Amino acid sequence: MRCKACADAEREPTRDEFHRGCMSCEARALASLGAHVESLERRCITPQYRAALEALFGEAWMQGHEHVKRWAGKITSAAARRKEKAT
Repeated sequence: MRCKACADAEREPTRDEFHRGCMSCEARALASLGAHVESLERRCITPQYRAALEALFGEAWMQGHEHVKRWAGKITSAAARRKEKAT
C-alpha cells in the first residue's frame, strides 16, 4: 500500500510525514529509528528490531525488513546529497 506521503517521499526521502497503516510509511519511519540503526551497526537483525518488524508487519516481517532497507538506502543517499550541496 502506498499513499501520498510515500509518493512525496520518493522525491524527498527525508520528509517526516507518515500515515499509519501504510506499509511504506511504516517502513520509512522504522528505517531511521534506533532499533533499525542498532541492527545496522551490529550487522544483524537484533531482537528489538525484529520485535518492531513483527509489530508492524506481522508474519510478513521479512518483507517489511526488505522495505525498511530500501528506504534506509534512499534516506542515506538523500542526506549525503544534501550534505554535499551544503559544502
